[in-house]
This record gives sequence, structure tokens and C-alpha cells, in this order.
Amino acid sequence: MSTVNQPELKQPEKAVSSEDIDNFIVDVFKETGHKISKDDPVISLIFLNQKIQEKFSNELQANFTALSEGFRQVVSSVENDYIQRFKNIVETCGDLDNEIKEKVEEGKNDLKETSVEVKEN
Repeated sequence: MSTVNQPELKQPEKAVSSEDIDNFIVDVFKETGHKISKDDPVISLIFLNQKIQEKFSNELQANFTALSEGFRQVVSSVENDYIQRFKNIVETCGDLDNEIKEKVEEGKNDLKETSVEVKEN
């Protein structure tokens, strides 16, 4: 058998350290009283489950961050729209206030003129 053109097969790096496995075995024993060994298939499943949870947690965090930013932008836009509307209302009210004052002054002047005309007659 020739090994000249065949790629070398390497063992994948350990995804979980021996210390993590030992800690897990101790935790299982403390919590349940069951002894498991380092080669127990349940260990692989537990650590695989943790990796899957980490992956989905990271995806959820990224999605939450994107949604939060989008929500902030929408709220900011709506806030700016309402601020502008409020400014327009204040300006309109200011204009109306001036118009009302002018009309009141005109009314006073008209009353004064009418009063003078009545006194003269």
C-alpha cells in the first residue's frame, strides 16, 4: 500500500479539555451520586449540547442586537417626527396668539372709535 499521494489523517484537536471532563464527572457525582467514566458517551452528548447551545445563544444575541438597533432607529425616527409636529403646533399657536392679540387691539380701537362717535352725537 502506497502512502505517497494520500492525505495524512489527523485526529481533531480536543474540543473539551480533560479538566472540563473531570469537573463534569465530579459535578454529576455530586448532584446525582452516579459515577460515570471519561469514555461514557453521555459526556460527548453533554458537551455537544453545550456547543449547540452556545452557537444558538450567539445567534440569538446577534439577532437581538440587530433588532434592538432597528427598534432604536424606529423610536428615534418617531420621536423626531413628534418633536417636529410639536414645534409646528407651538409655532402655529404662537401665530394664533399674535393674531388674537391683534384682533383684540382692533376690537378695542373699534370700541373706542364707536364710543367717541356716540359721545359726539
